Amino acid sequence: MKKRKDLSGRGKAAALLLLFFALTLSSCANREAEELRLSGIELVEKGKYEEAVKKLDEALDKSHGRVSRLQFDILTYRAESEYMLGDLDAASHTLEILEKVDKKREVYQKLKERVNAKLLLRQASRSLDEGKLEEARNFLDQARAAGLSADRDLVFDEAVYLERSARWEEAYRAFTDYTNRWNGDKDAERELAFLKTRVEALSQNTLLTDQPLQRQ
Repeated sequence: MKKRKDLSGRGKAAALLLLFFALTLSSCANREAEELRLSGIELVEKGKYEEAVKKLDEALDKSHGRVSRLQFDILTYRAESEYMLGDLDAASHTLEILEKVDKKREVYQKLKERVNAKLLLRQASRSLDEGKLEEARNFLDQARAAGLSADRDLVFDEAVYLERSARWEEAYRAFTDYTNRWNGDKDAERELAFLKTRVEALSQNTLLTDQPLQRQ
């Protein structure tokens, strides 16, 4: 009977070599994911949210789907970017994923509250477009109570509400304040020009203040 060669030593060496390569590749992937994550965060801080989402998605791909603190962190920044882009549905979805796999942590809850407040504001805008002023007022109050008092969209919709309520002077002041804070908004400038004619007419007593707004 031929003796079998003892390959146990070689087998162990090969296994260790494979493990070494696996760990090396994993380490490289983690390094790449971390570098992409940091690039994504830098883009978030610069306000380049679309680029940030792309970079953070690349970081997720490099993490190979492993559930880890790194992934949770990347997803949190992605949700923040989606929120800032106004993609509230995407932000809500990302936050749902985080809550399912990482529980309802405070950082997720705070961001979710901001998303929900923006959703209330979206409903207020829709109500204003449909002429449902009482409903719009309710949504605006809820959004303000949720912490959006200094939000640009809220300030704009508050001014629109005053205009649609035929409160010309208040609306004029509100849009003047808005354009002073956020220059270059063509919609606001157009509304301000319209309201200027109303206020001038009012000062000459040629406009009834209790007439509803008629826009073409």
